[in-house]
Amino acid sequence: MVASTLQMISSAQEISVMRLPQQLKAGNDRYVRSFDGPLLAPSNVLLYGHDLHLSGSRKILLESVGYKVRFAGNADEALLRVMRTPIQLLIVCHTVPFESAEKLLLVARTSQPVVRVLVLTAAKPTPYQHLGEEVHDTADGPAMFLAKVQNLALMNLRTN
Repeated sequence: MVASTLQMISSAQEISVMRLPQQLKAGNDRYVRSFDGPLLAPSNVLLYGHDLHLSGSRKILLESVGYKVRFAGNADEALLRVMRTPIQLLIVCHTVPFESAEKLLLVARTSQPVVRVLVLTAAKPTPYQHLGEEVHDTADGPAMFLAKVQNLALMNLRTN
């Protein structure tokens, strides 16, 4: 069952990335140029969100500057990844329901105490944003998103 679930996760990632418009893939260059500072990437990032297009574009953006990103599109996938894969950074999208985010963050902090959490919001607070070390309002744009990811990567380096 675990193998079939992992295969399904892998297929969903490939499909979501392939469906993104070519302009989006090409347009990331301008965001990378506006990102200031050297890249200090955590070795494993888990991005959890329910909207494949939002998550897919964020995954491409993070990978374009060197991060290793895995995607989970539902609670079961996210829990499986957190329990089986070392994660240094967990990004939780505003599209995730409160109960799912709260459960995942509890499991992540229990099984991986060094995990850092970035909670994404969309112009209004999410009920679980207090559970993350950083909060990013998506209206602040991709460059600020990358800067906050970088900040969490630096926090990991200081504690390891």
